[in-house]
Amino acid sequence: MSEPLTTTAAKIGSERVTLTPEQLDAMMLPGEEVHTFMQAGSVILGAHWNRKEILDAARKNGAELSGETATKMLHGAVTWDDEKRVVFIETAPNEKAHLRVGEGKP
Repeated sequence: MSEPLTTTAAKIGSERVTLTPEQLDAMMLPGEEVHTFMQAGSVILGAHWNRKEILDAARKNGAELSGETATKMLHGAVTWDDEKRVVFIETAPNEKAHLRVGEGKP
């Protein structure tokens, strides 16, 4: 069974994987705007968010790898907006592989 989208972080065993803003930047697709989505009750709201603002949010509020469900939707990272709502961030396919605990970088 898939996890709910509100479960934000990928867990390696029981470990959550945090991202630096630089790691997050490397995972995102190129461009000034990046697709994001957030859960709003029973619906998912998608929108483009300015890359610089995403990275500012990651510096201020943190960033982590997303869970399995969001990753399958190609949104492999999360941060939080200023209201502490989870924002899922579109990432390039397979960009999370080198961040797995115990594995080397490609």
